Amino acid sequence: MNQISSALNPHLPGREIGLSREIGGPTADGTSIAAAANPAGLPGDTIVEGPDVAGNAAGAGAMGVGEYFLGTLGTNSDTDWIGVDLVAGQTYTFAVAGTGALGLSNDDPAMSVYAPGGGFLQYDDESGPGHYAEITLTAAVSGLHHIAVQSWNNIDSGTYGVSVTQGDKASFHGEMIAGTLLGPDQAWTATPGTGATVTWAIRATGENPTGAAPSGFDPVSGSPFIPPNASQIAVIEGAMAYLDGISGLNLVQVAPGAASNSATILFGAYDNPFDGAGAYAYFPTTQPGGNTSAASNAGDVWMNNVSYNSNTYAFGGFNAFATLHEIGHAIGLAHPGDYNAGPGVPITYSADAQFIEDTHQYTVMSYFDEANTGASAGFDYPDTFMLYDFMAIHQLYGADASYNAGDTIYGFNASDAGSVYDFTVNTTPFMTVYDGAGTDTIDLSGYGMAQMLTLEEGAFSNIGGAVGRFSIAYGAVVENAIGGSGNDTISGNDAGNSLDGGAGADVISGGLGHDALMGAAGRDSLDGGMGNDTLIGGADRDRLSGGNGDDFLSGGLGHDLLVGGRGDDTLNGGNRNDRLVGAADSDVLYGGKGNDILRGGTQNDHLDGGADNDFITGGAGFDTIIGGAGDDTLVGAFNADRFIFSDNHGSD
Repeated sequence: MNQISSALNPHLPGREIGLSREIGGPTADGTSIAAAANPAGLPGDTIVEGPDVAGNAAGAGAMGVGEYFLGTLGTNSDTDWIGVDLVAGQTYTFAVAGTGALGLSNDDPAMSVYAPGGGFLQYDDESGPGHYAEITLTAAVSGLHHIAVQSWNNIDSGTYGVSVTQGDKASFHGEMIAGTLLGPDQAWTATPGTGATVTWAIRATGENPTGAAPSGFDPVSGSPFIPPNASQIAVIEGAMAYLDGISGLNLVQVAPGAASNSATILFGAYDNPFDGAGAYAYFPTTQPGGNTSAASNAGDVWMNNVSYNSNTYAFGGFNAFATLHEIGHAIGLAHPGDYNAGPGVPITYSADAQFIEDTHQYTVMSYFDEANTGASAGFDYPDTFMLYDFMAIHQLYGADASYNAGDTIYGFNASDAGSVYDFTVNTTPFMTVYDGAGTDTIDLSGYGMAQMLTLEEGAFSNIGGAVGRFSIAYGAVVENAIGGSGNDTISGNDAGNSLDGGAGADVISGGLGHDALMGAAGRDSLDGGMGNDTLIGGADRDRLSGGNGDDFLSGGLGHDLLVGGRGDDTLNGGNRNDRLVGAADSDVLYGGKGNDILRGGTQNDHLDGGADNDFITGGAGFDTIIGGAGDDTLVGAFNADRFIFSDNHGSD
């Protein structure tokens, strides 16, 4: 079992070491926790405090079980009460955690739970990750209980998140997850969301060199210093360039191609089979902006060559993942929970994870396998920072909008061929995509199995036969998607999307923007949603729904159903026998070839059956009805409609 260390705080005694990876699906006790599935990757709704809630039951806020409450303690003596209905005999876990970076977060919240009528039940201030609070109890009576949130010993103000989860393990909102990573409040910047310039280098020597040991030692195990090898250096250089690209950090390498001890973050190696750690790192210092002196060990990273073997440097390998993990510590990210692996220290998800989402699916800083939250496991480690690593990094240092700022393709036909984003070489992608700007595309055209892809930020997708291993970072906008040859489900976002299902019976839905949806081959279902959309059915029997907005729908070659929805829509059935429904507003319906059925809807519609034998109903409104060629049936319905017959109209 590989182990990676946590960060070391040079200003505190003791050592945090270890990341033990659990391989496989169930947890150590044989149980499994299902993945939460909604656009935020989390199970419940979020309530955000508006006006300051009172410190009593009369003026309390409200939330439900499975929901999250995000609030602020305006002063260090503030108390917020939040009501929640519980059911007698059911077990619940209450959690409160700080949210936000550096001075914005309440770093040491406390929590009390009260029964209906105000009777005190339980208090906690330290049972969650870091200095956060958790309480698990079984409700004795049904009714409205209250949670009181305050700062421990009235020492701090700031933002916080609360969750109430049925069962004995808490679920954390994304802001709470990021809050656990930012708990140490140590960074290379003193201002949240602001970048910094930090130097780094490959070590020339270890610490405390002597005449007998001129190369020095690693500072924790005392093992002789080993210069990082070429494979390690390549992984380090790639990871630092990646971090520089996605964040506001300006990471400057000292002595590229050589070694130096004259930098803030130094990378070294050692070899110790008894150490219990695959690597370890130091946090930035606690002083504002950090101590960037090369003489300080703040930010330094050490790799144990017992774990860094030569076979795991490829995409998803342990070494690349461990390097991201340790660099996360070096810039201020902590573990999501209070666990540290060392020699003979067993750590399991069921016993040591303090909230459900503490897995690699959500953060590379976790110790635990993604299968514990329902994602597919047994493939490899994360290729990139994950959803809440990005959230935490961007809260600390800001995002870099220039990263992949062009029109970037991820997946097949990738813009950066041969990279982690190229699915012809990275055949088991496990990643979160961050993109700064441009019109971008997720291309899954090389897959033959069914895909479930969403372009919503912060949501998990199922691609390449794996569940929940692909997501788009908060703040990133990817506009376009291309499906494979399987039966795909593709959904867009609020941007103007181009969504191409490819072959297979696909279900495609747009979002708020002006979208273009293409079904191609297969029996497809297309829903434009909001916005003025263009829907193209393809070769088989398709169902097209324009949704709201002024839409254009074209059925293509199959026997199609086209529904305009709200807005002034244009529907073209194409070849074969189609059904066209204008629904609300003033629509234009053209049946095309085939024996078509056209229904106008509620406003003033223009209906043209086209070739062959059609049945046309105007519906409400003052309609224009044209039978076209063929023996057609024309029904005006409610108002004074206009019928137009051509010379070759047939027997209408």
